[in-house]
Amino acid sequence: MKIKLEKVKLGEITFDAAIYPRDSVDPENVRAIVRSLEAGVELPPIRVCDETLRIVDGAHRFRAMERVYRDPETVVTVERVRYVNESALFLDAIRLNAGHGKRLSSYDIATIATRAEKFQLTREQLSVALSMTVEAYESLTIDRVADSAGGPVLVKRTIRHLAGEKLTGTETRANESLSGMQAKFYVRQVLALLSSRRMIRWDDEELISDLVRLRDALTEALDVNRATA
Repeated sequence: MKIKLEKVKLGEITFDAAIYPRDSVDPENVRAIVRSLEAGVELPPIRVCDETLRIVDGAHRFRAMERVYRDPETVVTVERVRYVNESALFLDAIRLNAGHGKRLSSYDIATIATRAEKFQLTREQLSVALSMTVEAYESLTIDRVADSAGGPVLVKRTIRHLAGEKLTGTETRANESLSGMQAKFYVRQVLALLSSRRMIRWDDEELISDLVRLRDALTEALDVNRATA
């Protein structure tokens, strides 16, 4: 792998979520790097794809530089690497993120599993990039990933019991909107609000309409569950 150190404009560097091996960029980590930059600390160069200048490693550094330097014309040093294909690029991004910086969480590793299919990567290749055994990799992903019409999806904790199954379109859309708390949390929140009439805005027509829909949906769901039990 040939690495070229070159200077490019900050505005020419791009962040591509499709090749980012984490669920998201951590704002707290970005703030910590901002403080380091403001204190005059020299950061390691961001690694980018030679052809597209997409970030392979250094998303948090990039976001911090955007905040501190502000001007997209600011010139920064990067590592430019030419990859044989997108799969090699993604594997390098995984390897580098697993090897330094903010530790990859189990959720990040499950995210990698959902993004890896389109790169046609095997469990063996992924486990090597993550510096773990295949068994360890599988243990971190088997109860977090489900299938859908659009490919593998990371299921929120709310519906973790559907991991490994095929989600319907309705279930896939619901999974995207869920915050990730257990179902009991949402139910108890509604019950807490209903424990006193004063905690509900009864003049909020949209809210009352939603409560009526909730009542009807719950009644139907309970009836269907009793009939199939």
